[in-house]
Amino acid sequence: MTIPERLDWLVHKARLDILTPQGAPRRRNLRWLPLLILIAMPAAYGVMIATLPYSLRQGGFGLPAIAIVLFSLAFGAALLIRVFGPRVGWENGALDERELILKARAGSLSGALLALLCALFCFYGGYAAVFGTWMPRTALEWVYLGLMIEAYALALPVLIASWLQPPPDAEE
Repeated sequence: MTIPERLDWLVHKARLDILTPQGAPRRRNLRWLPLLILIAMPAAYGVMIATLPYSLRQGGFGLPAIAIVLFSLAFGAALLIRVFGPRVGWENGALDERELILKARAGSLSGALLALLCALFCFYGGYAAVFGTWMPRTALEWVYLGLMIEAYALALPVLIASWLQPPPDAEE
């Protein structure tokens, strides 16, 4: 087997050939990757918000820069995860009835959950002003909070649809 044939074989075995003529794209159950993204974003946001004012006063940018890079990578992953998740219908044409119901259910559950989280944050914001607890104060904090809400809106439906689907067979 030549080197190009060996590389083609490795790409096919790793299922990275979805954009090539030899490999057919397929839906995937992404049960843990969206959860990792949804945990990494608030963690990176918290580290960035907690360390940014102190590092700017001292002239450095170490830990907040790492947090910003982690946040940006998680946001990019949230954008890409929709393409490879279970809610795309490119395998045999359009989605069938069961898949459409699953897609609608995942979208409505994630929308309701996101609306609930935003409403709870609004209540928290009202009480934070009264009790003097933390609230986003700078434009950077508000922008990253908005980006985090957007990433949650992109990754939550994939996470919910992946868990609503039955696990794949062992042969797949």
